Amino acid sequence: DSGAVVTVTNMVGLSIGNSGASVSNTLQISDGGSLTGVDRLFFDSGSYGNTIRISGAATDLTLPHTNDRVYIRGHHNTFEVLDGAHYTMGAPGTANGRMWVGCAADQNYNTVRIVGAGSLLTAPGANFLVGQNCSTSNGLVIADGGTFKCAKVHIGYGGTAAAPSFGTYLRMTNGAVLTNTADSVSVGFGAAVRIKESSVHTGIKCFHLLFVLRLNLNL
Repeated sequence: DSGAVVTVTNMVGLSIGNSGASVSNTLQISDGGSLTGVDRLFFDSGSYGNTIRISGAATDLTLPHTNDRVYIRGHHNTFEVLDGAHYTMGAPGTANGRMWVGCAADQNYNTVRIVGAGSLLTAPGANFLVGQNCSTSNGLVIADGGTFKCAKVHIGYGGTAAAPSFGTYLRMTNGAVLTNTADSVSVGFGAAVRIKESSVHTGIKCFHLLFVLRLNLNL
């Protein structure tokens, strides 16, 4: 916190909120602080109300490896990139990264928020999956000039009429930017997309709409 710089080596995983109903733990990096070298980040199954918060200009969290993973499991957990902070995932040129927001039916109400001018989450080789395996009400919020860059975005990943991800959403407001290197956003059954207030999506050639309940574009 507050300008600290931490570099770790050979750390396979960092868990924020371990299994067994771990509640209200926070990892905060702010005011020019930096953490790099972690291979994987976890909100573990059974965790509740935990937060990873990266905030402030020149503040940075970097997962530099080729097989990086971020698992936002449990429920009511939040991953935030705020007020000009940067989160970078995956070595340049790699395509093996994954970021999951809700991985199973009991992993609900988890959120990734990229908010504020200059705030940037970049994972050019990674897939971003929101609401997998019947999880509900998990979301990605990009707002107020925040930017998200990744390969593909799946909202309601694998959602079908038989196995929906109800309440799962992508919400872009007030100058948000979403850029996809693999050109597509897929939206499964029960999921919703809202893009409004001068927000833009670039590099996206198509939306794959699979049984969508609501697609609200207000550009």
